[in-house]
Amino acid sequence: MRVRYWFMRPAILALGVLAAAHTLSAGGAQNRADAVTGTWTAVAEAPQGIRPAPSPVLGPSFGLDVTGTRAVLRRPIRGETVEVSIPLDGTPGSYRAAARPCEGDQQYFETMVWEDGGLAITRTGMILAGGGPIRPLDVKLLVRPGPGDTLVVEGRMAQRGAEPVPVATVYRRSLTPLPDPPPRPDVRLAAATIATLAWLPGTWSGLNGPLTIEERWTPIASGAMQGMGRTLREHTQVAFEFVCVSERHGGLVYTAWPSARPTPTHFHATSVTTDSVTFENPAHDFPQVIRYTRLPDGSLQTTISATDGSRAQSFTIQKLEHR
Repeated sequence: MRVRYWFMRPAILALGVLAAAHTLSAGGAQNRADAVTGTWTAVAEAPQGIRPAPSPVLGPSFGLDVTGTRAVLRRPIRGETVEVSIPLDGTPGSYRAAARPCEGDQQYFETMVWEDGGLAITRTGMILAGGGPIRPLDVKLLVRPGPGDTLVVEGRMAQRGAEPVPVATVYRRSLTPLPDPPPRPDVRLAAATIATLAWLPGTWSGLNGPLTIEERWTPIASGAMQGMGRTLREHTQVAFEFVCVSERHGGLVYTAWPSARPTPTHFHATSVTTDSVTFENPAHDFPQVIRYTRLPDGSLQTTISATDGSRAQSFTIQKLEHR
């Protein structure tokens, strides 16, 4: 049976979230902050008075760190820890959530305030992969302590053809910290969107000595484009590669799977103009730099090299209009 939780799906605009009835002991702001601060892991305990969720409502684990007038929320999303720091006065904070491979990040806006003895977290809007206006949302979650050293988080589970029903998950404090968010790339990112590469989609082909070089790039969609390249010697394929360019971390990322290797290599855009884009990964063996340039005659020049420009290799391919 396919189930989904309303607050886990940004396109759903309504969510009622409560928690198991529990009143914080007296002691002021520090006590209530301490009560929700920590790393929390879903456990199999059944919540009282409400149906257990078939899978953890907020994922297997999450972290909260509430200090003074701000709160930091950490959540693993698609294999990466996403962290957002939000003021506790209702001012929105924003973060980018990892999308699937070869899709652009989506941006979310959330607020946090103390409310009804707990911490109310409200998703107020989002920007879809590929950009556009902020889509207003009103997706609310209220985190309050449960019995003992637990949090009980309730949401509404939507099932196809049925009305959403309340469900809950019990989380217990864990001594195992969540992984840190991925480190920032060790290059200076160029501020750019995928729309700046509108000249790249299409089918390109050309000769490089005895070799035929081909690249095919899809039109832009969902903040990304996908590509495939191959090299032929006469009619025999001697190399191939699956690639994509996507909007990630506020810039553009070129992801390559040479010969369909299971682990991709990522290059980050460090320079973007109306007719060129340069991607770099200084930690890679070779190439460390990949550059695409649209030449005045409309052809496409591709250059790979080391970071210092050595071992440069270039070839030029032409766009095929009817292929």
